[in-house]
Amino acid sequence: RRSLGKQTKTIIQQHMLEERSVVSSLVGSAVEFVSGNSKRIANKGLVEKFKLSLARDAGEKTILNGGYSGEPVVKSPHIELMVAAYSIASRGRVVVMCSPADNGKSTAAEFFIHGNHPFRPERSLMVSATGMDDFALQFSELMGVKSASIEMDELLCMALAQKSQNSSKAGDAVDSSLCFAPSSRHSLGHEIEMYGRQSIPPPAVDIGKMPVLIIDNFNEATEKNKKFIKKLFNLASAFKVFVFVLTTKRDWATTLVGLNGGKKIKPLHGNVNNADYELAGDFTGVPDWNSLPWSVETLRELILPKCQKYGRDPTEVVPDGASMTPVIAQDKLNAILLAPRNS
Repeated sequence: RRSLGKQTKTIIQQHMLEERSVVSSLVGSAVEFVSGNSKRIANKGLVEKFKLSLARDAGEKTILNGGYSGEPVVKSPHIELMVAAYSIASRGRVVVMCSPADNGKSTAAEFFIHGNHPFRPERSLMVSATGMDDFALQFSELMGVKSASIEMDELLCMALAQKSQNSSKAGDAVDSSLCFAPSSRHSLGHEIEMYGRQSIPPPAVDIGKMPVLIIDNFNEATEKNKKFIKKLFNLASAFKVFVFVLTTKRDWATTLVGLNGGKKIKPLHGNVNNADYELAGDFTGVPDWNSLPWSVETLRELILPKCQKYGRDPTEVVPDGASMTPVIAQDKLNAILLAPRNS
């Protein structure tokens, strides 16, 4: 009898332990469900706030990350060709610019959306993809909204395509919920001026201005970045957003142009030597990229104000037939100014 009672007690204890284990498992699952659901709701709320902030930033022509100069410019080949490509566009598209570092890409992009010129878009965003091998994810993380990465291309186009509305206060109200510092954002505070003999004449007729997205330093040739652009050029066309993608890598630029056969994504006209490529036409073939070299005249105009200030002749720095980047021209001028003059 004692043995039977002991066995019965043991069985009861085992059942009790099993029941506790089941209850504990159910409680854990419930907690996990509630926690996961709360996280999803929180992420959705954060994305909605990010949409408001992006819409406000687009209306303020904001450069969201990266450096910013805001200094006066001359009419570089980059500026001239960007304006030409944008001014005739009747639908959204992606245009790829490929040019070496320190040759004026970022400066031209800044001027395009912040400059005092007749083609400045009413809504624009500029972002830097420097060092990002997964732009959608890393840019989302930088903005403090990692969960937005799967739809970042659509969020950017939607923010730009919105009609001007009173989203400024809403955007201001949610900035504190997003984890990027206000100092990393540069909205249009003043118009960047252009100096020199060349200017950008106003159009004969006003055919409207599409919103513009500029992705600078898009240099990481990865499958994830290629996937982002493949989706982006379709969205840009659908939302009527004009996109400039700026890179220094020729092979990567060629890969990007090849994603759509030169229709919704094409090289910047004048940035390739292909003779059959017209400004208002589709691109066919393989891009024969050039470096968008600066003319001697434009380089001299660039350094002229400083030369006049210190009594130097621009031809000392940029002689006839010279070939150099604008940064080298400015560095050479500084070297001449610092060198002791012969008495």
